[in-house]
Formats: sequence, structure tokens, C-alpha cells
Amino acid sequence: MISEPKSSGLIGDIRPAHLFLWIVRQKYSGTLALVKDPKKKTFVFEEGKLVATRSNLPDETLLHMLIESKQVEIDHLKQLMPTLEGKESYHQGEELMKQGIIDAAALYSVFKDQMELRISEAFGWTDGKYMLIPQVPEGTVKMPSEKTMADLIYHALKKNFSLLAKDDSIDPQSVLQVESAEPPFDDLKWLGKDSFLYRLIDGRKTLSDLCKTAKVPETVGIQTLWALNALGIISVKSSQGQSQNQNKFVSKVELLKEVAQRIKESKGKNYFELLGVDRSSSETQIKQAYFELAKKYHPDRVITADFALKEKKAVEDYFSIISMAHGTLSNSDQRKEYIAMLETDESGLKIEDAERILNSEVSFQKALVFLKKGIFLEAKQHLMEAIKLYDEEPEYHMILGWCIFKLSKERSSDIRQAKELIQKSLEKNEKLIQGY
Repeated sequence: MISEPKSSGLIGDIRPAHLFLWIVRQKYSGTLALVKDPKKKTFVFEEGKLVATRSNLPDETLLHMLIESKQVEIDHLKQLMPTLEGKESYHQGEELMKQGIIDAAALYSVFKDQMELRISEAFGWTDGKYMLIPQVPEGTVKMPSEKTMADLIYHALKKNFSLLAKDDSIDPQSVLQVESAEPPFDDLKWLGKDSFLYRLIDGRKTLSDLCKTAKVPETVGIQTLWALNALGIISVKSSQGQSQNQNKFVSKVELLKEVAQRIKESKGKNYFELLGVDRSSSETQIKQAYFELAKKYHPDRVITADFALKEKKAVEDYFSIISMAHGTLSNSDQRKEYIAMLETDESGLKIEDAERILNSEVSFQKALVFLKKGIFLEAKQHLMEAIKLYDEEPEYHMILGWCIFKLSKERSSDIRQAKELIQKSLEKNEKLIQGY
């Protein structure tokens, strides 16, 4: 059970994968915005289904993906730029089909790959900020996708296995059992070839046994089974058919009392204090501290069949805090950033900056709506607001240059300003093909 996220917060507290699972299961309608400066992404949902995505990553643009897949030549695209400028990916694709540059089947294949890439890349984020906006932006262009949300999330989880499963991978000797999955994960047609491994699960075979029977390398099988476990389609149990409990000498009452106290105390502690280590502790010491806590509080070890849902959630919530602390401190780069944050007390400023960047994206999206309608003055105003909030995004300046050019009425000063804005944008990001 995934608890309802706040309307905005840190990705370090709740990963994009968990946000997607909550959105799908709650049939949420609205926009999920993610920012990890300078990366920005938005995902638009209707009734839990992904209908549109946007990303400022150059490698994830439609035109870049068409060039990389060698379906379109860059010189040909440059000639078509006047007809593609200021359009969303879907309308750019329509124009390319109209010009006979690409057929519908090839275009939709790229759209599918683009959506998968944007989700998969976001699932790997370990820091940044998210915002849930309970509305679908005006003028949203819905993108075609043959894949279900279950399929998209499942494959994104598998691709990020090495990162996401770092603290909760499955022991090869663990016995697995099938669970009653919640929609939309109950229809397993999307499993494809992985369904063979799933059908072998009988509540008696271990992960290792399943892989041997299916003649699948354990390193491959564990990714499939871990993803199915993360989606609630299967679960891990001991050979006796119950969740493993290493704390058999500690009563449930004592354990829950201790967990409640630790959750209460954790609110005033930093990650080092939570693990019982200091800032000079080695990576080995941090790992050892985490393992000691895992032996005592890992949900798979302590939760038994007599735990109520509320009691299970208390244990899971506490251990998620411990896992978060370990994940941050065991990564040298993240640990340095975290120590810097503690020392300079900049965490509040970072949140404020992230919100400012997300709001700039909202203004930019409004500008694109007016741009699509040919209302360049309104588009210009929203672009200037976006740049005022966040002036480090080259695309904002490039589109502003285009608006100024369209409004110039051949005034040389305006044309010169427009060219300068577009040129500076290309100097910062040469992959902004529209600028050519």
C-alpha cells in the first residue's frame, strides 16, 4: 500500500516510481512535474492513464530521436524548421507525415520509444523535487501509445533495477507466491515473454529454483521477479509460507512500541543520527549500521500474518526512512551533497528554487498554447514570465526570440534581438534543432 503523497516534496523522500504507482492506482487526473536542475519533466494523466509527456532533455526530443534512429536527416529537418517551429512533438510529427518525410507507423514507434525513455530516465532520479498539480493543462495534446500503464511502469522498474533494488533486492533462496494484484496490474497480457517465469510461481519454489526451471540466468530472472514484487503481483515468503521474522524473541507489542518511538524521534534527526553513525564514518561502517537495523526492522523479517494493515504500515514507514538514509549516505556524491546541505542549511532554499523552476515551466506551457494559436503577444508575455522565474533554460530564450521575430513587423532592432536570443540559446544547447 502506497500512502498518498503531498502535493509537492522532495524526490529523496518519495521516488518517481512510487508517485507513478500511486497515480495509476488512484486513477489520478492532473500533472506530475519533476525537476532536478537543470532537468525538467512533466507527465499529464487522465484517470491514471498517461496522455502526454514533456521533457527539456535534448536526447528525449522527437526531432533528436528521429535523427538518432536515422529516420530523418538533420539537413532535411533544418529546411523544414519554419513549419515545425513552436509546435508540440505530436504536431511536428503530423507535419513530417504531411511532407512525406516519415510514415505513421514509424512516427508512432518513435512516440512510444520517447514515452518509455522519459519514464525510465525519471525512475532513476534519486533527488530533486516533484509537484502534483490536479489539473490537465489547457491545450494538452494527447500522445498515442499502444502500451498500457502497467507495461510502461513494469519495464521502467526493470531498467532501473540496479538502482531501485539496491536496498530491497530478493534473496535467491526466498520462496515466492502469487498475490491478487490490483488494477491495472491484474491483466497480465503485458508481461509478454516474462509470463512464463510468473506462471512457474507456486508458493514452494525459491527464486533460484524458478530461474533454473525457466532456464533463465538468475541475474535476469531476479529483475523480473523484483519488479513483479514491487507491483504487488507476487510476494516473498519463507519456506513455511509466512513472512520471514528474524525477531522471534521480540513480541509484536514491544516491536511496534519501539518502532513508534523511533518514528517520533526520527523527525528531529539527520541521516547520520538515524543510522547511529557520524559524518566521518566510513562506507563500511555505514553499511554495517544499516544491516544491523535491517536485521531488526526490515518488514520482510518482522511482519507476520497477525499484523494489521496499520501495524504493517508503521514498520514499512520506519524502514523506508532507514533505507532513505542508507541510500543517500552510501553514495559518495549524494553524501557530499547532503553534508553540504547540513553545513550550510540550504535545504529550504533548494525547495524554493525547485518550486520557482516548476512554476516557470507552467508559464512556458501557457506560452506554447498561445504560440500554437498564433497569439504571439500573449505567448511573449508568458515566456518573459517563465524567464523571470528561471532564466537558465535555453529553450525559453529560443522560443522568445521566435515570438519577437513574428511580432517584429520587419523592424531591424527586433529582428536583431530575436537572432541574438536564438543564437545564445544554440550556444548553450546546440541540440535545440528548432533554433536552426
